[in-house]
Order: sequence, then C-alpha cells, then structure tokens
Amino acid sequence: MKKLLLASTALVMTAGAAAAQVNLSGEARMGIAYDNGIANGTVASPNNTAKLQFTSRIRVTFSMSGETDSGLAFGASIRGDQFAAGNAGNTGMTGGTVFIDGAFGRLTFGDTAGAARAAVGDLYAVGLTGVGDLHEMGYLDRTYSVGGYTSVNRRTAVLYQYTLDNFSFYASLGQQRRTTGVVGGVFTNTARNTDELAAIGVKYSIDGFTLSAGYEMSEGKFTNTAAPATNNKISASHLIIGAEYAMDNFKVKAIAGQVGGDLGTYLGNDANSRRTQYGLSVSGEFDATTVTAFVNRGFRSTDYGIGASYDLGGGAKLVGGVSRQGSAGAQAAVAGAGGVGAFPAAAARSTRTRADLGLNFSF
Repeated sequence: MKKLLLASTALVMTAGAAAAQVNLSGEARMGIAYDNGIANGTVASPNNTAKLQFTSRIRVTFSMSGETDSGLAFGASIRGDQFAAGNAGNTGMTGGTVFIDGAFGRLTFGDTAGAARAAVGDLYAVGLTGVGDLHEMGYLDRTYSVGGYTSVNRRTAVLYQYTLDNFSFYASLGQQRRTTGVVGGVFTNTARNTDELAAIGVKYSIDGFTLSAGYEMSEGKFTNTAAPATNNKISASHLIIGAEYAMDNFKVKAIAGQVGGDLGTYLGNDANSRRTQYGLSVSGEFDATTVTAFVNRGFRSTDYGIGASYDLGGGAKLVGGVSRQGSAGAQAAVAGAGGVGAFPAAAARSTRTRADLGLNFSF
C-alpha cells in the first residue's frame, strides 16, 4: 500500500532525535452486492426489499510514529470514520490504537484485538465487501452473539506482544459490556454490566509452517431477571488453536476452538448449538489472479465462501465473492458478528446467500 507523507505535519526535532511522522493511507471500493436476506426479512431493514444494490465505501487511515532519544518507538493509528470513538478516549476508546515499542516488546492500548485473536486470527476473507464476514471466528473479545449470550461495546483494551526470532507471545486485558447472558438456561438482562476479559496467545513459525494457540476467559456479574435482587456471576472461556502452511503462491489455514464456562454449558445443552467451532481456508495465486475459499462450522451455523481477485496494478483490483450461511435450526433472533451470523427468530433451518463484484482501490 502506498503511503503519502503529510509533510506539513512532520515534526523536526532537535539534533540527534528522529523526526515524528504522520502517514495517510486509505482504501475505496465500488461495485454491486446481492443479499437474499434483505428481501426475506432476515436483516433489520423492513423498508429495504432490494436484493441487488450498488455498494461503495471510502476509508482513510492516519498512522503516526516517532522515536524517543533512547530509541523507544511509539505511535498511533486511527481510521477517519473512528475519530469520535478515538477522541472519546479514557475507558471507552473503541476506535484506534496507541503503542510503545522497545526491547521489552510492544504494548498497545485502545481498540486492539485480544491475545488469542492476535495469535490465531481468522480464516481468509473473500469478496469485495466481505460478503457477511463469515470467515471470522468467534472470540470472546469480539462483539458477538451466540444463542442468548450477547456482548457489545468493547471498551479500551491492552495487548502486550513479545517476539523473539520465530516465536511470539501475547497477553491481553480488557473489558466488554454485555447486554444479555445465559446461566442455567435463564436469560439475564445485563445492559449495565461489564465483563473482565483476559487472554494469552503464542505463535511459532518455521519453514512455511505457523502454529498458534490462544486461551481467553471472561467473568462478570449480572442480575437474574427471574430474581432481580440476586447477584450472580457468569463466566466464559475459549481455547483456540490454528495451523497454517504457505508455499510459493499457495497457503492453507485451519482453526479449531471450544468454549467452556457458563457459555459452554449453555451451548452444550442447546440442541441447535455446539461448544466447538472449526474452519478451513485455502488461497492460491495464479499470475495476477488470487482464488480464495473457506468453510467455517461455527457455534450455530455452517458457512461457506469462495472469491477471486484480479490485480490491475497500481493498487487497483477487480474483486468478487459468494458466501452461503446456514443456521443450525430453531433459535431466537441473533444479530450477526464474530462468525456467528444474523438470523431472525425461526423454527426451522434457514440459509442466506450473499455475493458481490466490483473494484477495490488501495492508496
């Protein structure tokens, strides 16, 4: 990606000190998108019944960097559409990141991934718009909904990373607001409660192979709606592992995870859910063409996707993809995110197909 240096904002320091820099980069897209979920009412747009629509988006990213007299690197990054979230700061910084880096490792604050997600990551994405982002795995540090367990409004988090040769270690702490939870089959209203999140992760690469693992856990209080005066705790844990192999112009990645705690008990007891998730994705480059595919068996659905891109040069690509999302069966309304997906209340299996095609530009 090309970066444009904003010379007017470069700070020239005293002799012997490095100059701070502010870099501007961005991406834009234009094309068409198909979603049969809009017409059959599976999304919250009751007045929008067009399956096929035009799509476009522009995003600008500001990246700032500098160095202290003693050699410590520091910096920050934020997208233009996240200015308000980054400016909110304090405990509710939900946009942008700030870091300091040295021989001790890198410490990042803000809207950062947890250690497990930083180490293992997701499957390979497809499509111009992401066609539902169904390649994403479920993580406790992500805004997500699994059955009746929903979390939103992730707050300021801290991620530590230390890399030595081919080995990387990650540790993180954070908080997340949870709107609903489930303990013993009882739904709870927890709109004002905050879960404490903690995670660790490791990654090791050698000769084209990358092995990774992460463990995350959360715990928070809630007020049981069946007995409002009773305060209890709700817990969740998640163990996830990944393996990736890259050779020449081909790569493949597999991920598997299992949740525990109260969330794991609930999913294990629900006939239409499961405690495990796993997925496989492959990607190959053939001259200027890249073809990518994935299958993701999540906690409540099994999703597929395939896509391709053609490099036009100069940061421009022709990109398209198709995804197929299927729920496991009867369920309450679920808002999609984190590899779970969005479905209305339903008594039977339902599916959703998305597709897109267009141009993507990187600046």
